[in-house]
Amino acid sequence: MPMLLLLLLLLMAVAVIAYFYKSKPSKNDIALKQLNASKSSDVPQSLQNTDILSFLNEIDCAVLSNAGFDYVLEMFFSNLKAFVPCELVSVTQLDIGAVDISGMLVITQAGERHEYPTLLDNSLKKILSVNPNGYFLENFDMYPSLKPFTELGVAKVLLMPVYRDAELATVLYFGFSKNTELTAEILLIARYLADRLGVALTCVVRAKSLYYQENFDCVTMLPNRRFCRNYLAKEIMRAQRFETEVGVLYLSLDGFKKVNEVAGYVAGDAILKEVGQRISSNLREIDYVSRFADNEFVIILTDTGGAQSLTKVAEKLVSLLNQHFAFDDHQYYLNATIGIAVYPTDAITVDSLLQYADATMNRAKSHGHEKFAFNEAQMNSFAIHRLAMERDLRLALEKQELYLLYQPQMDLRNGKVVGVEALVRWRHPTNGVIPPIEFISIAEESNLIMQLGEQVRRMACQQYRTWQDARIAPKRMAINVSSKELMRDNFATDFLNLLNEYGVLPNSIELEITESLLLNITGPLSESLKILRQQGVLIDIDDFGTGYSSLSYLTTLPFDVLKIDRAFVTEVVKASDKSEVVSMIITLAHHLRKTVCAEGVETEAQLQFLKDLGCEKAQGYLISDPLSAGDFESFLKTQSH
Repeated sequence: MPMLLLLLLLLMAVAVIAYFYKSKPSKNDIALKQLNASKSSDVPQSLQNTDILSFLNEIDCAVLSNAGFDYVLEMFFSNLKAFVPCELVSVTQLDIGAVDISGMLVITQAGERHEYPTLLDNSLKKILSVNPNGYFLENFDMYPSLKPFTELGVAKVLLMPVYRDAELATVLYFGFSKNTELTAEILLIARYLADRLGVALTCVVRAKSLYYQENFDCVTMLPNRRFCRNYLAKEIMRAQRFETEVGVLYLSLDGFKKVNEVAGYVAGDAILKEVGQRISSNLREIDYVSRFADNEFVIILTDTGGAQSLTKVAEKLVSLLNQHFAFDDHQYYLNATIGIAVYPTDAITVDSLLQYADATMNRAKSHGHEKFAFNEAQMNSFAIHRLAMERDLRLALEKQELYLLYQPQMDLRNGKVVGVEALVRWRHPTNGVIPPIEFISIAEESNLIMQLGEQVRRMACQQYRTWQDARIAPKRMAINVSSKELMRDNFATDFLNLLNEYGVLPNSIELEITESLLLNITGPLSESLKILRQQGVLIDIDDFGTGYSSLSYLTTLPFDVLKIDRAFVTEVVKASDKSEVVSMIITLAHHLRKTVCAEGVETEAQLQFLKDLGCEKAQGYLISDPLSAGDFESFLKTQSH
């Protein structure tokens, strides 16, 4: 008992000593206490100042007129320092997405604007949650988010929380110099202005929320029917002014209701979101997609480019949406049907265009086999023809209906055959021989080009090996390759393995690539070309002059042979600009130590013109038509005598 009494007396003594030796609170701490003790309804005497009242009136007017939050902020930044003697004023937004501000925005006394990516430290969030009237810091080195203030020469920081719907939404900062003394009056003004900022934020966010509710679908976050109709009306007006077309694609998801019935609305909503994402990510930036109804979407395409472009888009979307959708370890399959109407061909009003596109979609759906259809009969015929071509090409690849012809390439310096280009043809069972210009683009758009290219390279290597065994193989064989194939990560490895399989040396092969493909060599394409050239495969720039020709980039492109397009060769004997261009191309290629091959040589005059300019190789009907393997062998024999 005596021991317990002694301990109590000791604790009382420590408390008394602490009371007398406690450090005297600063004036700033006293001001904050006065601020926290004040009532929210208290209005500072200085707010009766005419300038402040005028400023507050401007803020109220801006809020009531639905001005943007960034506009209100600029008003604050421009006027706050006239009422609060600070070195800088800053704001950090916490509810990202509510307004168009992220990170920290700082305006100094000199009017300089700084933006920092950092947000408020979690420790400061906790402090402000228990200090709703503000928090004052003289030592803030421990807070990383306040580091910019130190760099800008600030010694003290006042943090004023701004609330929206009772949640901390934004923080308003005032930075002060070392000698600034904060009074309760200054702090109350800062608090009062921060509250006005909170009101503005709440109004802006609510207006934005209301706008989204009226114009956007809450599941996919895509524009809704209302917004779609308004947007289409504007695009029709623009198309009328500039005499362009607007394409309306009305897309319906077949089988979607079964997903809702079997898996529930959560799965259905998830699939709808992915549908919107697949569509959006495969359109141009100038195009537009909306969720028009439960399982229906409307796509608006401006400056359509005609039936061919619309067909490509429809084919791509049908293909994308026919792929499976995964949710909760289950896979779901849907089908898409699209109806297409075009302004001004089909209709000139919003209602008519949407009505025709919807009716066309339903007609295509009722036919069963059609995945998309045009409202206009001629366009339907074009689309049906393309679909038939794709179907027949798929069968042709399975039945080995493709074959190769071989066009000789002559060395103009000695008249000998030094190479051959392998050219693919399609022998259709009912339509006869189809040239590549009619089916290569369809193969590329449907991804059949991968299978087609593999078949062509295999047939070419097999034939070249046959000629090698017969000791009649030309020095090199040129094979065309598409950009999609080259973009595959393993293209170079697969092609080199194919050459090894048939015993064909890499330096016996030239890969022909279109000029426009080489303008942006990045990633897998760059790596493929690098590997192939290191192994000895030559790279030809095909159809030079028809793409986006820039003579300067030739110094950096990885190529060995430059092929001049036939469109230039046809005009070389005339006193035309094209003959001058051909002369310049050959001269530049020789300066770069590259070989030049001219395509489409059909007359002796063209051949002589090219010889005089020093062009090394040529091919065309003057030298030989594309030949079968047997006829090419006979051609070689005639050339050897």
